[in-house]
Amino acid sequence: MNVYGKKMSAYYNLFDGLRCLNQGDANQTSVAVQKNDAIAEQLIEWADAVSGGVEPEVGGESAMTSLAVVKAGIKSVAEGRHVTVAEVLASND
Repeated sequence: MNVYGKKMSAYYNLFDGLRCLNQGDANQTSVAVQKNDAIAEQLIEWADAVSGGVEPEVGGESAMTSLAVVKAGIKSVAEGRHVTVAEVLASND
């Protein structure tokens, strides 16, 4: 995965890990990251939210909107037309 910015770019792959390149630098810099179990973290967050302990990082409305963005893109390609997020949210599909 690559993320490109105006002042810095970040690169990640399973072999080299996370690396950054500042604008004007010739060499990338390795960035130490802590390994985690993302699924376990999500389950713990979900359990905390269900038990009333904390608000989830992403609530249901935000998650639904994010999924609608993806669905609009898929529908747009399949139908060869512009599909809005509002259209997807309004549909019962």
